[in-house]
Amino acid sequence: MLTTTLQTIWNLLPKDEEGKTQKGEPTKYWNGLLKGLGKTEPDDESITLMRILESCGWRCAIATTDAFPGHERAIRLYGCYCARYILHFFEENYTENKRLHQEYLEKEAPRQAIEAAENFARGLVSLEAMTEAWERVSLVRLGRILLHGRGPDDEAEAAKRAAAEVATHPKSIGDIVVTIHHYAMDALNFAAWGVVGEEAEVKGREDLRQEFIRLCKLEGEYGEVDKLEIQKQTKRLEKCGTG
Repeated sequence: MLTTTLQTIWNLLPKDEEGKTQKGEPTKYWNGLLKGLGKTEPDDESITLMRILESCGWRCAIATTDAFPGHERAIRLYGCYCARYILHFFEENYTENKRLHQEYLEKEAPRQAIEAAENFARGLVSLEAMTEAWERVSLVRLGRILLHGRGPDDEAEAAKRAAAEVATHPKSIGDIVVTIHHYAMDALNFAAWGVVGEEAEVKGREDLRQEFIRLCKLEGEYGEVDKLEIQKQTKRLEKCGTG
């Protein structure tokens, strides 16, 4: 289980010069977190991400993912799942913009960025390789097409941005997942207007939520990459001790 404390979450909140929390989404979620857990102030009691999800809701739980240091690989992998889930919106709606250099218009660039981020989480590729994949997808510009009377490429653009975000580094992993989650919800919402329909949108949201529960419990590959993170941390500590 992914575990943190309210004190850890509190320490990460943006604050003013007097140490008071600033207005905005983080503070809103913090207040909801306290209310949902029946608390009035931060403490050092262990709390699982699953408990946050059950007590305070999915969005609040997503907003706290930065407060689980040492679990960045597993959390990035969830971001990859979200980005891959909506990737088809990009691939199905992609049109090349002939005015731009073709090497920056690879239809595979978003998929390659997600795969690089997945392999980085698995310890199979370097940070440099993931960064190169991010650079390629960040240069992709969609040709402007109109779908079902809606805005041009709305869900396709959200899918492309999610792919770029998941390969971003350095940046707090919590911010990455929050942003990707936002793009995923946008893509599903845009698509519901004319491509997939409301039932598919509801299913998509539920699929992403169920996958988040797997992350909370460190099931399957989430647990495997988490063990890898622990092993690497142990090796770093041993190296420091002998250095």
